[in-house]
Amino acid sequence: MKNIKTKTITFSLIKSSLLTGLLVLGASAYAQSLNPWGATSDPTPQINLDPSKAVSRGYIVPSTSEIQNGAKIKVEIFHQQMNDPISLWLQVAVNDGNGKVQILPLKHLSDNTVTNPSNYQSIREFDVTYDELNKTLKDLFPNSNMKIEAGSPLYVYAHFNGGHQWGGVSRGGVVSMPGRVSRLAQGASKAKSPRPTELDLAFPIQQSVANLYNDPQSNAGVKVGGQIRSRVEGEGKFQIPLEDFDKVRSELIDISKDPQKAKAIFGDEWTFTLEDRYMKRDGAGQIELDSKGLPTPDPMVDTYYDNATFDAAKNDEAIRYRWTEGNKTGSWNYKPGAKKTSGDGVVYRIEYGLDSTDDKPQTISKFADSDHPLNIFKSLKDLNANAKPSDYLNPSVKVTDYRYKFKMKHNNGLIVELSLDDVHAESLRANQGSSPIRYIQMEMDIDHLATTSNNISRASSQLMHQTPDATKTWREAIIDKAFIDGRPVMHEIQDLDPTSSIRIQRKGEFDLATEAITKIRKKIIGDNWLPAPQKYALAAHALKLSGKGSSSVTDLLTKSGHLTGAPNCRDIFAALIKP
Repeated sequence: MKNIKTKTITFSLIKSSLLTGLLVLGASAYAQSLNPWGATSDPTPQINLDPSKAVSRGYIVPSTSEIQNGAKIKVEIFHQQMNDPISLWLQVAVNDGNGKVQILPLKHLSDNTVTNPSNYQSIREFDVTYDELNKTLKDLFPNSNMKIEAGSPLYVYAHFNGGHQWGGVSRGGVVSMPGRVSRLAQGASKAKSPRPTELDLAFPIQQSVANLYNDPQSNAGVKVGGQIRSRVEGEGKFQIPLEDFDKVRSELIDISKDPQKAKAIFGDEWTFTLEDRYMKRDGAGQIELDSKGLPTPDPMVDTYYDNATFDAAKNDEAIRYRWTEGNKTGSWNYKPGAKKTSGDGVVYRIEYGLDSTDDKPQTISKFADSDHPLNIFKSLKDLNANAKPSDYLNPSVKVTDYRYKFKMKHNNGLIVELSLDDVHAESLRANQGSSPIRYIQMEMDIDHLATTSNNISRASSQLMHQTPDATKTWREAIIDKAFIDGRPVMHEIQDLDPTSSIRIQRKGEFDLATEAITKIRKKIIGDNWLPAPQKYALAAHALKLSGKGSSSVTDLLTKSGHLTGAPNCRDIFAALIKP
């Protein structure tokens, strides 16, 4: 691509008179989609690699990079004609705290400028600082303390000669202000933002995202048409001594076969059944039985990833790639280590999912290192200041899981899945790790994150189209409830807090699930239960990969208050993990 770069055009900061003039263009230059955050219709084509060929409709691909106290905004422009005048604005979406949103210009980047005299592609770059953007924001909203900072979502909007538009909130115009954003520290700064109340959210992956981060020739990387997902999990996760595996497995299968035994444990409102879709079948479609007459699981094989110093394992974090045969697609999953524990063995944490075109870490590395609002790997930056998220995409441990899955279903429709996992793990690091190991875990949660979610995120806000005077009145009335809107809202660490919107909204479901989890745990394990770490964290520690620094595992296994009098307290690893 020929790089035609223009000198940054610096205008005076937008004053009320200019703002009024721009808002008058609401029917043309500032006409925007009513559904900018979520499942929008984004007609962006795959990126054009030949600058000598015109595109059928002009479009832009904006991105940002960090400069001192600000951002360099890069706008790649694909033109329908040569000598194509185009105007560019940088926009902000402001929510008044009551669900009403206005798209406003923060800076006029260029005015009817031509930069493609000899081909159909051009690149323009503009430097903006936090100081100038925040001064404009204060001019627009004098009674509000809103602030643009690293991670704030903004929009690049393009107006082509003749009235054609691209970018903004509806056509791939979103950019994120660059810089380190700690997901663990967002609670206070984002407290006024509307938080999700659904257990799982899904955002369609659009071509505009692929144009930024995928290989332009093969389009390998994030999967266009796939999803980026986030989910809040409330799960009971317990370690089972190897010597107890056969007994626990037989008891769970026995309960699944006898409805009366299930009712005696859970009550009349619950059923407990074995999910046979995870079992091997013979040529006739019948479930294969082992030597003891029990169903034989079809193993799941996961590859877990980490950086060179195993910082993910040391912090009870898990990064894996899993191929799901039923959905004919592969997915990356990431579970941050920060979690909230209820004290009854139920842990609340977040799981993220990303559909990709293949299992090669290098194809998603650019996305993983980006500032995109939907980058599921962002918080990996919190683990090690010297490491990029892509540094963690190195194969570390192979886990083969022989899973017995059961479904606990309440008559109100609530489903809690119980998985008894016979886990076999081996190191994938050359000359690192001991012999392969085996251990058993039992986990229960409210319906696992699926490879495909039906809960597509949609905007709940409504954009305002008002007269200039009414807009001015609206802006001046905004005080402390307003916030910068527009980021696709994924689950974050603050959503795990008991006072969060989702914990309050879903309290009945979580309480009911916790009650069922506690009942089956008492029946199967008793009172001397042992909470379980992430499969990967435990495997890395037992394989001697993560070393003594893996405090998340050792603390959990040696400092549990529920082991008093248990026969295996003296040597927990000997009882739990064996070659």
